[in-house]
Amino acid sequence: MSFVGSRRPPRPPVLGLAASSYNVDVLHYNNSSNHSHPILGGSSRLARLRWLLLPLLAAASLGAVVLFVLLPTPSAMVPDGSSGGSGGVDGYGDDQVLLAGPALNQPHHAPVHQQQQQQQQQQQQQSQKWLSWFGWGGRSEPVHPGRRSNTGAHGAGGSSGGKHDSAADPALFAPWCKNTDVEVVHRLSVALENFAGAVFVGHINPDTDSVASAIAAAHYYGGMAATAGKINPETTLVLQRFQLPEPPLVSTFPPDQHACLVDFNQRTQLMPYINEDNVVCVIDHHAMQKDTVEISRPIHVEIKTWGSCSSVVAWKYFDTCRPMPPSIAGVLLSGVISDTLFLRSPTTTVADQTAVARLAQIARVDNVLQWARDMFAAKAQFGNMTMEQIVASDFKEFTISDKRIGFGVLETVDPQVQLQRRTELLAITCDIKKRRRLDYGFFAIVDVLELRSFLLVCSATERDLALTAYSDAAVVDNLQLDLGNRVSRKKEFIPPLQRVLR
Repeated sequence: MSFVGSRRPPRPPVLGLAASSYNVDVLHYNNSSNHSHPILGGSSRLARLRWLLLPLLAAASLGAVVLFVLLPTPSAMVPDGSSGGSGGVDGYGDDQVLLAGPALNQPHHAPVHQQQQQQQQQQQQQSQKWLSWFGWGGRSEPVHPGRRSNTGAHGAGGSSGGKHDSAADPALFAPWCKNTDVEVVHRLSVALENFAGAVFVGHINPDTDSVASAIAAAHYYGGMAATAGKINPETTLVLQRFQLPEPPLVSTFPPDQHACLVDFNQRTQLMPYINEDNVVCVIDHHAMQKDTVEISRPIHVEIKTWGSCSSVVAWKYFDTCRPMPPSIAGVLLSGVISDTLFLRSPTTTVADQTAVARLAQIARVDNVLQWARDMFAAKAQFGNMTMEQIVASDFKEFTISDKRIGFGVLETVDPQVQLQRRTELLAITCDIKKRRRLDYGFFAIVDVLELRSFLLVCSATERDLALTAYSDAAVVDNLQLDLGNRVSRKKEFIPPLQRVLR
């Protein structure tokens, strides 16, 4: 029995039956000749049975009152964070959602979770009961029938064999469960059987979101995480913070290994080492366009219109009530923060906001705003990277109609420093355009603090196309445009180009 809303249901009609019986007697009283009182007695057959009915009715009424008093109120039975408030996802509730991305240049006020923690303590016993329905018994890992053990050169299953902290608190997950049918466990075990042992890998030039979602998906499905290239300084900081090893390159796995693609679905972002025929699943949040990978058989595809692939993986845990270790929650939290610019990108959805609120609690990150600042500061630290590596670190190719477009993005907290090096950045961008035989080459410098971007173009051809696509862009000079508050390649840079070229 569950309650969706937070309002107390109407009280049971304690005296309803007695009142109904009384009305029948009144009719009998009005039509009888002896005018016997309907309560005190009479000569009718109903009156003779009244003394037998009244004790039963009184006992039933008393029982209803006792049950009403002893049963918990709906607010106590509703899972924490889903007490009927608006703004939740699929009835999950608000979870103290950050409905508007906080300004990174404003003073931070630590979120207050005292009420939430108190509610969790009150619900811990009920949470354990919910977990027992799934056969978990309060363990940090569920029992899945027929699950294979994944051991090998890269260690136990999940995140390239890295040791995950086992302090996953089941009480943090059960209150968010919406599925209580044991059939869910069966379907999950089938999925685990299909993907167990698969390599979960993101796109070339991996970012934090692709690495985080690969690690978490590998843990969820019982596979192994890998990367398709060298990770950036921001991702390195994230893995160090949550004490997880860097996943190995996908090229270190056997070439016939089953692979699950996370955070992309296009061939242009697929590492050539991966055979498309070995792909068994795709987990993504990007549009399926012209160069989507082609597989000769049906596979599992899960694409959400959300701001981060890490959110997609996080909601797999939430929807199936599977506990996750704090380290997994931490990398997923970081993936959402990175890809949504801390919930301020136009791609941000309520699913991303809710995921951040929950993951921060599970990962025990009290000051999420400060963590976002640390991540963005690391993003701008390129260390020993060459300029060509910086340009190529987030350079993606797109095919629109019969035109091939290269579009690189550099996110930074100090765009003026990078703009001073624009001559070198442009030279490398144009060289990539020439070597890869692209029709257009663009490079955007995004200010993650002020949410503003500048576009560098290789030639007048790109400049004219950009002015048509971004009609309100300001021309700085022949090779640079001010795109204003556009910051998202997925939602604000590429779609206008598509509308012009199609």
